[in-house]
Amino acid sequence: MKNICARLVVILITLQAPRICISQQAPAAAERPWEVMPNQPVVPQQHVAFVPDPLKIYTLAELVDIAERNNPETRVAWENAKARAADLGVSKASLYPTLAPWRSQITSRGQLFLSPDYVRETSGTFSPVLVVDYVIFDFGRRLQEIAISRSNLLASNFLFNDTHRKIIFQVMAAYYRYSTAKVRRTRRKPT
Repeated sequence: MKNICARLVVILITLQAPRICISQQAPAAAERPWEVMPNQPVVPQQHVAFVPDPLKIYTLAELVDIAERNNPETRVAWENAKARAADLGVSKASLYPTLAPWRSQITSRGQLFLSPDYVRETSGTFSPVLVVDYVIFDFGRRLQEIAISRSNLLASNFLFNDTHRKIIFQVMAAYYRYSTAKVRRTRRKPT
């Protein structure tokens, strides 16, 4: 009875392991904070092409916002930053022990001679096991990998910020060129 209860506990743990194990996921959008949300798929946002309203006068801040939302370079930089953040999470995970369910099943078939008849017998054994793996001495290799991942994330964040800076500068330069041309045009008109 004790053996059967132990087997049932191991089977239940094995079946519930995906629910228990919660992985770190990057947010779906840049403005959202990092959250751990189990059993919720990340749905990619559908990109809708921007159509300017001819009757609306846009401010500089609105133009910068529109440019950043519609520029593919910002999306690439954002995805790169998310990938580097996930890489850092993977390298930090190497510091923790791993627990893996494992099972061994053996089936044997044999024939027994009992009186004048042969009796075919099939016997099976099932052995559930939990394997714990933890590296104690690695002479700084895991910490080195974490430092490299952290540096890559920092570089990716700098590139992400630089992409924003370039787009903001381009929008501001175009905005002020347009404003200057508009003022010059109004000054040249005869009254």
